[in-house]
Amino acid sequence: MKPNKEVKILLIVASVVVILSTVIYFIVSGVQDSKQAFSPNSTDGLANFSVGPEDAKVTVVEFFDPECESCAQVSPYIKNEINFYKGKVRWVFRYMAYHPSSSYAIRILEAARNQNLYFEAMTLLFERQHEWGAKHDGSEQATPKEKELLNVISSLPGIDIKKLQKDMKNPAIEKLIEKDKKEGTEAGVTGTPTLFVNGKIIDPVNLDTMIQKIEIGLK
Repeated sequence: MKPNKEVKILLIVASVVVILSTVIYFIVSGVQDSKQAFSPNSTDGLANFSVGPEDAKVTVVEFFDPECESCAQVSPYIKNEINFYKGKVRWVFRYMAYHPSSSYAIRILEAARNQNLYFEAMTLLFERQHEWGAKHDGSEQATPKEKELLNVISSLPGIDIKKLQKDMKNPAIEKLIEKDKKEGTEAGVTGTPTLFVNGKIIDPVNLDTMIQKIEIGLK
């Protein structure tokens, strides 16, 4: 009986070691995948717009769509938190182009970014979204409202509209949009806005939860 007991003990120990090794492997792999997926996307020299220190202890990533009504409602609160955590948190903005005019609006944002007017352009497009955005009730138009969008952005103080239209043609922007959508979908993004704090999704979207996660990460 003694040999049988020893064999059983050895088998149990071996099983525990295998299980622990497997768990550790997946935990480490998951952390690596998370860090890789939610570093700012870079395509042909074009990286996602971000603010805050690169070595910040906390990174918040927002996947948004400029034609999304909920994104427009959340945006002012996000900007308040950006100011509140200035110098402590890094914020990265990535795209999920779901609607008819989304991609065109994103090209406007990226072109405005070349003139250091990214946030200003974002604010203006959100504030006047009713002039160019499709209603999210199933009655969306099939074609982008390019004329309306250009009319809106032309009113932005300090914008060079000719340069903007030229920069909008940069093919790297479309690659950025495609890669963001692919990586966002793989990470579990099914709608906008979607927030991640240090690679972990906040689902459902909740600004209070986001702040709690930020505070925990800063400790």
